[in-house]
Amino acid sequence: MEPTQNNADEEMKLNLEFSFQAPIDLVFDTLTLPEHLKHWNCPTNMDITFAESDIREGGEYRIGMTLKEGEGPEMMFVGKYLEINRPNLLVYTQSFSPGKDAPLTPETKITIKLQQQGQQTLLDFKQVGFANKRSYHGAKVSWPSIYDKLGGYLQSLRS
Repeated sequence: MEPTQNNADEEMKLNLEFSFQAPIDLVFDTLTLPEHLKHWNCPTNMDITFAESDIREGGEYRIGMTLKEGEGPEMMFVGKYLEINRPNLLVYTQSFSPGKDAPLTPETKITIKLQQQGQQTLLDFKQVGFANKRSYHGAKVSWPSIYDKLGGYLQSLRS
């Protein structure tokens, strides 16, 4: 499962593509349901401490995580679902909190389009609205490893 980068330009728009050997409905569920999110949705150097998701337009999600070494504060991804068209489209916002009382980073917008192609599900990922190049580059490095974890998790569900 190699990501393909299409258009990460100077405007800091991140476009990535992934493919998974799994049915589209299962991929959509792993992207939205807390019982699945808690198994994969964080950078590889972190462990998920909790996952909450109210999967409806206007609903919110929160994913807590800590460094694997256990040092440092609990961090969180938070956001709101903007558009849901199961199983083909998911649009949501995302902010990051580097600690319990730390302020949230500026919000970005993520659009995920899913398409079934034979035995594979193709995932088109777009993220826009980065406040600075550091945030953009962090996302550019993190998302491929996060989606690699999703690929491994999907494979474990199908075994």
